[in-house]
Amino acid sequence: MIDNEFFLNNDDFIIDEEFYKEFFSTYKIKKYKVCDIPVESIRMRQSDGGYIKAKDSELCRSLLNNRIEGVSEEEYIYTKQLIDNIEQNGYDKRKIIIVNEFNMLIDGQHRLYYFIVKNNASKVRVLKLYLYRKGSLKKVIQLIKSKIKKLNT
Repeated sequence: MIDNEFFLNNDDFIIDEEFYKEFFSTYKIKKYKVCDIPVESIRMRQSDGGYIKAKDSELCRSLLNNRIEGVSEEEYIYTKQLIDNIEQNGYDKRKIIIVNEFNMLIDGQHRLYYFIVKNNASKVRVLKLYLYRKGSLKKVIQLIKSKIKKLNT
């Protein structure tokens, strides 16, 4: 396991402190790598619990078509402003897009949209995290013990 503090105090990438506190309180990191992956492979969770390619999300389609379709005006304008800000001020490569080992988007949705909308990027640099949910090993051990107990009775 990697000490989670490593990700907060690293000169190679910047992770938002609020995100860090929320995310890293739930997960431990087995390993990580910084790599380029196809935009096409990045998925994101939808409000209904399903998954969709990030580039096929309603917000991304709205941004690509330059009109509001299936998203709130507030969300569209906010995201467009963030993208315009990156375009005007440049992209800080240390503010990296974060995905898990299955290329599910964890953090960096607006940065990803910037690369899709403004650069028509086919690949993006990401911080890929291989996750271990805190407490999950303990739950697995408890489950195995209960199954063994049932078999012995």
